[in-house]
Amino acid sequence: MTNNRCAWAIPNTFKQSGLWFKSEAGKKDEVVGVIYEPTDDITPTDKKFLEMGNSKKFHEISEIGNLGKTLCTFEGSWLETLSFDGELKWDMNRDVPYRFTPTMEGVIPSDSRFRDDMIWLLRGYEGIAH
Repeated sequence: MTNNRCAWAIPNTFKQSGLWFKSEAGKKDEVVGVIYEPTDDITPTDKKFLEMGNSKKFHEISEIGNLGKTLCTFEGSWLETLSFDGELKWDMNRDVPYRFTPTMEGVIPSDSRFRDDMIWLLRGYEGIAH
């Protein structure tokens, strides 16, 4: 960690409570998190622990022990939207993902896409394609 900044993302804000009558809050696809400067430096032991793929478990942002200066908070859902500091950065309905469109540059003439039967099949003439 060269800039001594940390980030924690807490997935699954869904909670159930109650013994006889259950109440539910949150969603299973939500995520909340914080990017912050810790109050104390990350020790080499902590760094090695985190690099090995281990993670500490938090259920609330307030449970993070060395939460110093908060640089940014984020919240959202990987199915709908993602906001940083309340500013919408990604919306599933607005931001259409890039779709790969193949080009014909660098394609050799023996490419199977140029076979006569494949071209006829692509155009919907199944009888001729056989």
